[in-house]
Amino acid sequence: MESRYEEYHSGEVLLPCIPFLNVKRFADQAVQISNWHDNIEVHLCTQGEGYVLIDGEKHSIAEGDVVVINSNQVHYSGTDTALVFQCLIIDTMFCRIADVPYRQLQFETCFRDDAVAALINEAIRLQGEREDLCHVLKMQATVARLLVALRERHVVSVGAQTTIKPSLENVRNAIRFIREHYAERITLDCISRHILTDKYGLCKSFKKLTGQTVVQYINNYRCEKAKEFLRSGKTVSETALLCGFQNMSFFTKTFKEKTGKLPSAYKHK
Repeated sequence: MESRYEEYHSGEVLLPCIPFLNVKRFADQAVQISNWHDNIEVHLCTQGEGYVLIDGEKHSIAEGDVVVINSNQVHYSGTDTALVFQCLIIDTMFCRIADVPYRQLQFETCFRDDAVAALINEAIRLQGEREDLCHVLKMQATVARLLVALRERHVVSVGAQTTIKPSLENVRNAIRFIREHYAERITLDCISRHILTDKYGLCKSFKKLTGQTVVQYINNYRCEKAKEFLRSGKTVSETALLCGFQNMSFFTKTFKEKTGKLPSAYKHK
């Protein structure tokens, strides 16, 4: 099965999660691509039965089950009949603001908990009430309660290490290095030296697992950080330097390619 890395961000307003409603799986419509991302992902099975494959381990699920996919776990859901579930992808920025160490926590994979299920359903319901003036605040409060419930009742371990393929570990480490050093000058050589791997093998694995080249990922991540700085009031030139762009024209060109807007237009908006 192929695997790809995905990026999820809540967007212009700090919503605490990205919901996917009534996700359907059928036996004759399986897509043989697994995925992984930095975000915690939570499922609530609402109809049928199936399974979720997490880091190579298969877990059976049925109506009423809650599934938690920890940060950076490779996962895939499928069924031999039909399966419907609600999905919440928790925003990483919201976790950091709420001081939730989402990368270190290892939650129980599959369980039944009526209170957790009710909070997932509440978040899904609130998603459809965007005209409510307190929409964002209510979403934040609900997801915060969900994280508290998971933290208090369904944590298996803190800081646990899982056994994964060396190629995937190299890509994870490369992504972690880029996220921690995006403001600095980053080259493929310095990444490969830091994570102790061959740069050619890293390039091949990175493209296969993320669908992007290393350079594309660096520029994409820098542009996401640039949006945060522009929203916080930084000038365009300050933002470029804070995000590792030494050349203003390259920053402007790259930002427009990734967002469809010039940095100045984005800041004004």
